[in-house]
Amino acid sequence: MKHYLRLLTLLLLWCPLLIQAQKNETQPKTDSTIKRVLAHTGGRYPSIVFTLNNEVLTGKQLDSILKTHPASAEEMKKFRGQNLATWITLPIALTALGVAAVQVNQQKKAPGTPFDKAPFAFSICFGAEITGIILGITNNHRRKALEAYNRAVM
Repeated sequence: MKHYLRLLTLLLLWCPLLIQAQKNETQPKTDSTIKRVLAHTGGRYPSIVFTLNNEVLTGKQLDSILKTHPASAEEMKKFRGQNLATWITLPIALTALGVAAVQVNQQKKAPGTPFDKAPFAFSICFGAEITGIILGITNNHRRKALEAYNRAVM
């Protein structure tokens, strides 16, 4: 019994050190803002980078910083949700296109266009494609998260 008590005491003494070792080192200063900069890296097109205290941030660092404030974290949740919905429309469109191809193939000798032979499947396919495009283009929640973060730290 004493052996287990010593092991438990040792474990409890080491827990704060383990937690401290796992803390994220990308915590910004309270007065810093994230800036969006066009970087000319010598290629044909400039790339967009985000800087914090004139240091370039990676995508993971940017996401972890934006999750630190409640307003920007809420916008990042919306960004991830809309991004997920955009990617979900791709397999829906491909599945509907596959069903349409099978239906058209089964009705080779029937008169009419392929859309006449499988109107429902083609409509689902086109609707999913258009929905995915619209969701992808209108997903501006990451920009809103940056604005919310910069408002919170100023």
